[in-house]
Amino acid sequence: MTQELLPCPFCGHLDPEMTDDAESIKWWVRCLCCGARGPREEGEGNAIAAWNIRADLAQVAAQAEVERLRTLLVEERTENLWNAYNTGLTRDGVWTHMLMSDGEWLADECGFDCREANFPDDAIREAIPRAALRVLAVNPPKDQETA
Repeated sequence: MTQELLPCPFCGHLDPEMTDDAESIKWWVRCLCCGARGPREEGEGNAIAAWNIRADLAQVAAQAEVERLRTLLVEERTENLWNAYNTGLTRDGVWTHMLMSDGEWLADECGFDCREANFPDDAIREAIPRAALRVLAVNPPKDQETA
């Protein structure tokens, strides 16, 4: 039974092809779309295995990059939320937004009625990390998806 070829690790083309030298001693897989080539191996099975390992490694690297970018996105959103928080004033445990646009945005993102001007400071501070994670709601990480 021949192993199934995985898509090209560089361009994602779904139909790479097996190629051999004139004597059918060395085999390799190549992508007809971007021209990527797997290592030359003795036997078709070895060439397919080498190609598929490369494709698996590319998928792992891509997933790591996605997670890195998700982390950066949450960090940036957290910073933006805290910057909006810092445009307000806290007195006697109550946070008041001084700049309406920033305050209303922060209140809305944290789940408060943005028409109000005063909020419990502790509640705003506790809501910021949850609001920052909401940026991932469009495409949640695989481990956070619901079945």
